[in-house]
Amino acid sequence: MRVGVVSLICNTHSGSRAPIELAIALSKIGLKVSFFSFETNKDLSTVSLLEKAKVSLKLISKSRVPIIGAIIDSFNFYNELKNTPLDIITTHTTLSLLIGAKLTGKKILACYYGTQFNILRERFLGNNFLITFFDLILNKLIFIKSLLLLTLSTRVVSISKYCQNEAKLLYGIKSEVIYLGAVPDNFITKGIKRKKEIVLLSVSRITPYKQFDLLIKVFNEIKRVNLKFIIAGSSPQRRYLQHLQMIKNSNTEILINPSDKKLNSIYQTADIYLSGDKYLFFGMPILEAASFSIPVVSLNYAAANEVITNGKSGVVENKLGGFKKSLEKLIDSPRLRAKMGQAAKQQAQKFKWEYTAKNYQKIFSQMIAK
Repeated sequence: MRVGVVSLICNTHSGSRAPIELAIALSKIGLKVSFFSFETNKDLSTVSLLEKAKVSLKLISKSRVPIIGAIIDSFNFYNELKNTPLDIITTHTTLSLLIGAKLTGKKILACYYGTQFNILRERFLGNNFLITFFDLILNKLIFIKSLLLLTLSTRVVSISKYCQNEAKLLYGIKSEVIYLGAVPDNFITKGIKRKKEIVLLSVSRITPYKQFDLLIKVFNEIKRVNLKFIIAGSSPQRRYLQHLQMIKNSNTEILINPSDKKLNSIYQTADIYLSGDKYLFFGMPILEAASFSIPVVSLNYAAANEVITNGKSGVVENKLGGFKKSLEKLIDSPRLRAKMGQAAKQQAQKFKWEYTAKNYQKIFSQMIAK
Protein backbone atom coordinates (compact mmCIF):
# COMPACT_ATOMS: atom_id res chain seq x y z
CA MET A 1 0.00 0.00 0.00
CA ARG A 2 1.37 3.41 -1.02
CA VAL A 3 0.46 6.19 1.42
CA GLY A 4 1.01 9.93 1.26
CA VAL A 5 1.21 11.74 4.63
CA VAL A 6 0.66 15.49 4.21
CA SER A 7 1.86 17.78 6.98
CA LEU A 8 2.71 21.46 7.38
CA ILE A 9 6.43 21.25 8.15
CA CYS A 10 9.15 18.64 8.61
CA ASN A 11 10.08 19.34 12.22
CA THR A 12 9.29 17.31 15.35
CA HIS A 13 9.67 20.43 17.52
CA SER A 14 6.25 21.66 16.47
CA GLY A 15 2.67 20.56 16.03
CA SER A 16 3.92 18.32 13.21
CA ARG A 17 5.46 15.69 15.50
CA ALA A 18 2.31 13.52 15.28
CA PRO A 19 2.19 13.12 11.46
CA ILE A 20 5.97 12.60 11.39
CA GLU A 21 5.75 9.80 13.96
CA LEU A 22 2.77 8.39 12.07
CA ALA A 23 4.73 8.31 8.80
CA ILE A 24 7.58 6.47 10.51
CA ALA A 25 5.21 3.98 12.17
CA LEU A 26 3.35 3.30 8.90
CA SER A 27 6.66 2.57 7.18
CA LYS A 28 7.70 0.21 9.98
CA ILE A 29 4.59 -1.96 9.50
CA GLY A 30 5.44 -2.36 5.81
CA LEU A 31 3.63 0.42 3.99
CA LYS A 32 5.38 2.48 1.33
CA VAL A 33 5.18 6.01 2.74
CA SER A 34 5.85 9.42 1.21
CA PHE A 35 5.92 12.45 3.51
CA PHE A 36 4.86 15.81 2.02
CA SER A 37 5.38 19.18 3.70
CA PHE A 38 6.75 22.66 3.18
CA GLU A 39 10.53 22.91 3.19
CA THR A 40 10.28 25.93 5.52
CA ASN A 41 11.73 25.34 9.01
CA LYS A 42 12.76 21.79 8.20
CA ASP A 43 14.82 20.12 10.91
CA LEU A 44 17.79 18.05 9.75
CA SER A 45 17.47 15.57 12.62
CA THR A 46 13.82 15.03 11.63
CA VAL A 47 14.86 14.51 8.01
CA SER A 48 17.38 11.91 9.22
CA LEU A 49 14.71 10.11 11.28
CA LEU A 50 12.37 9.89 8.28
CA GLU A 51 15.10 8.73 5.92
CA LYS A 52 16.27 6.11 8.43
CA ALA A 53 12.70 4.78 8.52
CA LYS A 54 12.71 4.60 4.70
CA VAL A 55 10.08 7.31 4.33
CA SER A 56 10.34 9.16 1.03
CA LEU A 57 10.58 12.93 1.58
CA LYS A 58 8.78 15.41 -0.68
CA LEU A 59 9.54 18.94 0.53
CA ILE A 60 7.89 21.83 -1.32
CA SER A 61 8.93 25.48 -1.30
CA LYS A 62 6.33 27.78 0.25
CA SER A 63 5.15 30.65 -1.94
CA ARG A 64 5.99 34.16 -0.76
CA VAL A 65 3.52 35.82 -3.13
CA PRO A 66 1.02 37.95 -1.16
CA ILE A 67 -2.70 37.10 -1.23
CA ILE A 68 -2.58 34.35 -3.87
CA GLY A 69 0.30 32.46 -2.22
CA ALA A 70 -2.07 29.86 -0.75
CA ILE A 71 -3.46 29.11 -4.22
CA ILE A 72 0.07 28.65 -5.56
CA ASP A 73 0.87 26.33 -2.65
CA SER A 74 -2.23 24.24 -3.41
CA PHE A 75 -1.13 23.69 -7.00
CA ASN A 76 2.49 23.00 -6.03
CA PHE A 77 1.34 20.30 -3.64
CA TYR A 78 -1.12 18.97 -6.23
CA ASN A 79 1.69 18.56 -8.77
CA GLU A 80 3.96 16.81 -6.26
CA LEU A 81 1.18 14.48 -5.08
CA LYS A 82 0.00 13.78 -8.65
CA ASN A 83 3.51 12.79 -9.72
CA THR A 84 3.95 10.38 -6.80
CA PRO A 85 2.32 6.93 -7.10
CA LEU A 86 -0.14 6.81 -4.19
CA ASP A 87 -3.11 4.65 -3.22
CA ILE A 88 -4.38 6.98 -0.51
CA ILE A 89 -3.56 10.27 1.25
CA THR A 90 -3.86 11.22 4.91
CA THR A 91 -3.83 14.95 5.73
CA HIS A 92 -2.63 16.66 8.91
CA THR A 93 -2.35 20.16 7.59
CA THR A 94 -3.92 23.44 6.46
CA LEU A 95 -6.74 24.00 3.98
CA SER A 96 -4.54 25.04 1.06
CA LEU A 97 -2.55 21.78 1.20
CA LEU A 98 -5.69 19.69 1.60
CA ILE A 99 -7.10 21.33 -1.53
CA GLY A 100 -3.95 20.27 -3.34
CA ALA A 101 -4.59 16.70 -2.19
CA LYS A 102 -8.26 16.93 -3.18
CA LEU A 103 -7.36 17.95 -6.73
CA THR A 104 -5.54 14.64 -7.26
CA GLY A 105 -8.83 12.74 -7.05
CA LYS A 106 -7.32 10.37 -4.48
CA LYS A 107 -9.25 9.33 -1.37
CA ILE A 108 -8.32 11.41 1.66
CA LEU A 109 -8.33 10.44 5.33
CA ALA A 110 -8.21 13.65 7.37
CA CYS A 111 -7.16 13.75 11.00
CA TYR A 112 -9.06 16.13 13.29
CA TYR A 113 -6.86 17.62 16.02
CA GLY A 114 -9.47 20.00 17.49
CA THR A 115 -10.27 23.65 16.86
CA GLN A 116 -8.69 26.61 18.64
CA PHE A 117 -10.55 29.89 18.65
CA ASN A 118 -9.74 33.41 19.95
CA ILE A 119 -6.25 33.52 18.45
CA LEU A 120 -5.80 37.29 18.89
CA ARG A 121 -6.48 37.04 22.60
CA GLU A 122 -3.68 34.50 22.74
CA ARG A 123 -1.25 36.70 20.83
CA PHE A 124 -1.88 39.95 22.69
CA LEU A 125 -2.21 38.52 26.21
CA GLY A 126 -5.23 40.62 26.87
CA ASN A 127 -8.89 41.17 26.19
CA ASN A 128 -10.40 44.47 25.07
CA PHE A 129 -13.21 45.51 22.72
CA LEU A 130 -11.11 45.53 19.53
CA ILE A 131 -9.52 42.14 20.22
CA THR A 132 -12.91 40.64 21.06
CA PHE A 133 -14.47 42.14 17.91
CA PHE A 134 -11.78 40.88 15.55
CA ASP A 135 -11.64 37.51 17.30
CA LEU A 136 -15.36 37.08 16.57
CA ILE A 137 -14.65 37.63 12.87
CA LEU A 138 -11.61 35.36 12.88
CA ASN A 139 -13.52 32.68 14.77
CA LYS A 140 -16.04 32.52 11.92
CA LEU A 141 -13.20 32.17 9.41
CA ILE A 142 -11.55 29.47 11.53
CA PHE A 143 -14.88 27.64 11.68
CA ILE A 144 -15.34 27.79 7.90
CA LYS A 145 -11.76 26.68 7.28
CA SER A 146 -12.07 23.72 9.67
CA LEU A 147 -15.43 22.75 8.20
CA LEU A 148 -13.94 22.68 4.71
CA LEU A 149 -10.97 20.63 5.93
CA LEU A 150 -13.37 17.99 7.17
CA THR A 151 -16.04 18.04 4.47
CA LEU A 152 -13.55 17.93 1.58
CA SER A 153 -12.09 14.71 2.98
CA THR A 154 -13.36 11.23 2.17
CA ARG A 155 -13.26 10.14 5.80
CA VAL A 156 -12.21 11.62 9.14
CA VAL A 157 -10.47 10.29 12.23
CA SER A 158 -10.11 12.17 15.53
CA ILE A 159 -7.22 11.98 17.97
CA SER A 160 -9.47 11.62 21.05
CA LYS A 161 -13.08 11.06 22.07
CA TYR A 162 -13.18 14.72 23.04
CA CYS A 163 -12.25 15.72 19.48
CA GLN A 164 -14.71 13.18 18.09
CA ASN A 165 -17.52 14.82 20.07
CA GLU A 166 -16.33 18.31 19.09
CA ALA A 167 -16.27 17.43 15.38
CA LYS A 168 -19.83 16.13 15.66
CA LEU A 169 -21.18 19.06 17.71
CA LEU A 170 -19.40 21.89 15.86
CA TYR A 171 -19.39 20.61 12.29
CA GLY A 172 -21.85 17.71 12.16
CA ILE A 173 -18.99 15.41 11.09
CA LYS A 174 -18.82 11.78 12.18
CA SER A 175 -15.34 10.44 12.84
CA GLU A 176 -13.58 7.45 14.34
CA VAL A 177 -11.08 7.75 17.19
CA ILE A 178 -7.48 6.73 16.60
CA TYR A 179 -5.26 7.69 19.50
CA LEU A 180 -1.73 8.90 18.84
CA GLY A 181 1.32 7.12 20.21
CA ALA A 182 2.89 7.84 23.58
CA VAL A 183 6.60 8.17 22.93
CA PRO A 184 8.92 8.23 19.87
CA ASP A 185 10.98 5.09 19.29
CA ASN A 186 14.21 7.06 19.59
CA PHE A 187 13.50 7.92 23.25
CA ILE A 188 15.18 5.78 25.92
CA THR A 189 12.67 5.50 28.75
CA LYS A 190 14.85 3.62 31.23
CA GLY A 191 16.84 5.66 33.69
CA ILE A 192 17.68 5.97 37.38
CA LYS A 193 16.86 9.25 39.10
CA ARG A 194 19.96 9.75 41.29
CA LYS A 195 19.54 13.29 42.59
CA LYS A 196 18.62 15.23 45.69
CA GLU A 197 16.09 17.64 44.18
CA ILE A 198 12.54 16.91 43.06
CA VAL A 199 12.02 17.98 39.45
CA LEU A 200 8.67 19.15 38.10
CA LEU A 201 8.32 19.25 34.34
CA SER A 202 6.02 20.68 31.67
CA VAL A 203 6.63 20.32 27.92
CA SER A 204 4.84 22.09 25.06
CA ARG A 205 4.72 25.11 22.80
CA ILE A 206 5.23 28.29 24.82
CA THR A 207 1.94 30.01 24.14
CA PRO A 208 -0.67 31.45 26.56
CA TYR A 209 -3.28 28.69 26.27
CA LYS A 210 -0.75 26.25 27.75
CA GLN A 211 -1.06 28.33 30.96
CA PHE A 212 2.56 28.02 32.05
CA ASP A 213 1.98 31.24 34.00
CA LEU A 214 -0.51 29.43 36.26
CA LEU A 215 1.92 26.56 36.73
CA ILE A 216 4.68 29.02 37.70
CA LYS A 217 2.27 30.75 40.11
CA VAL A 218 1.54 27.46 41.87
CA PHE A 219 5.22 26.53 41.94
CA ASN A 220 6.18 29.89 43.45
CA GLU A 221 3.64 29.37 46.25
CA ILE A 222 4.92 25.93 47.25
CA LYS A 223 7.42 26.23 50.09
CA ARG A 224 9.66 23.19 49.78
CA VAL A 225 13.42 22.79 49.64
CA ASN A 226 15.24 21.04 46.78
CA LEU A 227 12.43 21.71 44.32
CA LYS A 228 12.96 22.59 40.66
CA PHE A 229 10.55 23.35 37.80
CA ILE A 230 11.58 22.88 34.16
CA ILE A 231 9.54 24.20 31.24
CA ALA A 232 10.75 22.75 27.95
CA GLY A 233 9.05 24.49 25.06
CA SER A 234 9.15 25.30 21.38
CA SER A 235 7.95 28.13 19.13
CA PRO A 236 7.72 30.66 21.97
CA GLN A 237 5.22 33.50 21.69
CA ARG A 238 7.58 36.41 22.37
CA ARG A 239 5.48 38.52 24.74
CA TYR A 240 4.33 35.48 26.67
CA LEU A 241 7.89 34.20 27.09
CA GLN A 242 8.93 37.60 28.42
CA HIS A 243 6.04 37.45 30.89
CA LEU A 244 7.10 34.00 32.10
CA GLN A 245 10.71 35.15 32.53
CA MET A 246 9.46 38.02 34.69
CA ILE A 247 7.27 35.98 37.05
CA LYS A 248 9.42 32.87 37.52
CA ASN A 249 11.81 32.44 40.42
CA SER A 250 15.40 31.20 40.36
CA ASN A 251 14.32 27.56 40.71
CA THR A 252 12.40 27.62 37.43
CA GLU A 253 14.27 26.94 34.18
CA ILE A 254 12.82 27.61 30.74
CA LEU A 255 14.44 25.66 27.89
CA ILE A 256 13.69 26.69 24.31
CA ASN A 257 13.63 24.11 21.48
CA PRO A 258 15.56 21.33 23.26
CA SER A 259 16.73 18.49 21.03
CA ASP A 260 15.11 15.07 21.38
CA LYS A 261 18.30 13.89 23.10
CA LYS A 262 18.09 16.72 25.62
CA LEU A 263 14.35 16.20 26.12
CA ASN A 264 14.97 12.50 26.70
CA SER A 265 17.48 13.31 29.46
CA ILE A 266 15.03 15.77 31.06
CA TYR A 267 12.29 13.15 31.17
CA GLN A 268 14.74 10.73 32.78
CA THR A 269 15.36 13.12 35.69
CA ALA A 270 11.79 14.41 36.17
CA ASP A 271 9.56 13.30 39.06
CA ILE A 272 6.17 14.92 38.36
CA TYR A 273 4.63 16.24 35.13
CA LEU A 274 2.37 19.32 35.16
CA SER A 275 -0.26 20.36 32.62
CA GLY A 276 -2.49 23.42 32.47
CA ASP A 277 -3.25 23.15 28.73
CA LYS A 278 -6.68 24.62 27.90
CA TYR A 279 -6.69 22.85 24.51
CA LEU A 280 -5.59 19.40 25.63
CA PHE A 281 -7.04 17.67 22.58
CA PHE A 282 -4.87 14.61 23.24
CA GLY A 283 -1.76 15.16 25.36
CA MET A 284 1.31 13.59 23.77
CA PRO A 285 3.74 15.10 26.33
CA ILE A 286 1.66 13.68 29.19
CA LEU A 287 2.01 10.19 27.74
CA GLU A 288 5.67 10.75 26.90
CA ALA A 289 6.20 11.55 30.60
CA ALA A 290 4.12 8.54 31.61
CA SER A 291 6.43 6.33 29.52
CA PHE A 292 9.21 7.41 31.90
CA SER A 293 7.08 6.45 34.96
CA ILE A 294 6.27 10.09 35.70
CA PRO A 295 2.85 10.78 37.30
CA VAL A 296 0.97 13.87 36.17
CA VAL A 297 -1.04 16.61 37.82
CA SER A 298 -3.35 18.26 35.30
CA LEU A 299 -6.14 20.78 35.18
CA ASN A 300 -9.33 19.24 33.81
CA TYR A 301 -9.45 20.34 30.18
CA ALA A 302 -10.61 18.53 27.04
CA ALA A 303 -9.16 14.99 26.82
CA ALA A 304 -7.29 14.99 30.16
CA ASN A 305 -9.30 12.06 31.51
CA GLU A 306 -8.60 10.01 28.38
CA VAL A 307 -4.83 9.99 28.92
CA ILE A 308 -4.82 10.12 32.75
CA THR A 309 -6.52 7.59 35.01
CA ASN A 310 -7.52 10.00 37.76
CA GLY A 311 -6.22 8.91 41.15
CA LYS A 312 -4.04 6.16 39.67
CA SER A 313 -1.66 7.36 36.93
CA GLY A 314 -2.05 10.96 38.02
CA VAL A 315 -4.52 13.54 39.22
CA VAL A 316 -7.00 15.63 37.25
CA GLU A 317 -8.22 18.71 39.11
CA ASN A 318 -10.99 21.16 38.23
CA LYS A 319 -9.61 24.08 40.20
CA LEU A 320 -6.17 25.55 40.83
CA GLY A 321 -6.49 25.10 44.60
CA GLY A 322 -7.02 21.38 44.21
CA PHE A 323 -4.19 21.26 41.67
CA LYS A 324 -1.80 22.76 44.23
CA LYS A 325 -2.90 20.39 47.02
CA SER A 326 -2.51 17.31 44.81
CA LEU A 327 0.90 18.50 43.67
CA GLU A 328 2.06 19.07 47.26
CA LYS A 329 0.85 15.61 48.18
CA LEU A 330 2.95 14.04 45.42
CA ILE A 331 5.97 16.19 46.29
CA ASP A 332 5.81 15.07 49.93
CA SER A 333 5.32 11.35 49.24
CA PRO A 334 8.03 9.45 47.32
CA ARG A 335 5.97 6.29 47.79
CA LEU A 336 2.89 7.82 46.13
CA ARG A 337 5.02 9.16 43.27
CA ALA A 338 6.45 5.70 42.66
CA LYS A 339 3.03 4.04 42.81
CA MET A 340 1.40 6.53 40.43
CA GLY A 341 4.49 6.53 38.20
CA GLN A 342 4.21 2.77 37.72
CA ALA A 343 0.51 3.12 36.87
CA ALA A 344 1.38 5.93 34.45
CA LYS A 345 3.87 3.69 32.64
CA GLN A 346 1.23 0.98 32.31
CA GLN A 347 -1.22 3.58 30.98
CA ALA A 348 1.31 4.77 28.38
CA GLN A 349 1.79 1.24 27.08
CA LYS A 350 -1.77 1.34 25.77
CA PHE A 351 -0.73 4.14 23.40
CA LYS A 352 1.87 2.90 20.92
CA TRP A 353 2.62 4.29 17.47
CA GLU A 354 2.48 0.74 16.15
CA TYR A 355 -1.16 0.52 17.27
CA THR A 356 -1.87 3.92 15.70
CA ALA A 357 -0.33 2.83 12.39
CA LYS A 358 -2.23 -0.47 12.30
CA ASN A 359 -5.52 1.32 12.97
CA TYR A 360 -4.78 3.73 10.12
CA GLN A 361 -3.89 0.81 7.86
CA LYS A 362 -7.24 -0.83 8.64
CA ILE A 363 -9.15 2.29 7.60
CA PHE A 364 -6.94 2.79 4.53
CA SER A 365 -7.81 -0.75 3.40
CA GLN A 366 -11.53 -0.12 3.91
CA MET A 367 -11.37 3.13 1.93
CA ILE A 368 -9.40 1.66 -0.96
CA ALA A 369 -11.76 -1.32 -1.19
CA LYS A 370 -14.80 0.94 -1.74
